[in-house]
Amino acid sequence: RIQAQRVEGRHIVEAIYGRVQRAQDDTQFYKIKWLGHHVRRATWEPRAHLPEALAVEYDFRMDLASQGG
Repeated sequence: RIQAQRVEGRHIVEAIYGRVQRAQDDTQFYKIKWLGHHVRRATWEPRAHLPEALAVEYDFRMDLASQGG
């Protein structure tokens, strides 16, 4: 699980539940669960809206998991 982190000084990311890539332009989106909000209020956010370290850590963990590590 990714640690909660503040995004753009407004909201705190509690967890990332998924990642998809849009085919037409390869933009990556992450399913974000916001601290203090129900999971039903999770939103898909483009990678550019997240702190780079948060996205890199999530990608690393998912890539490692897909390799059986």
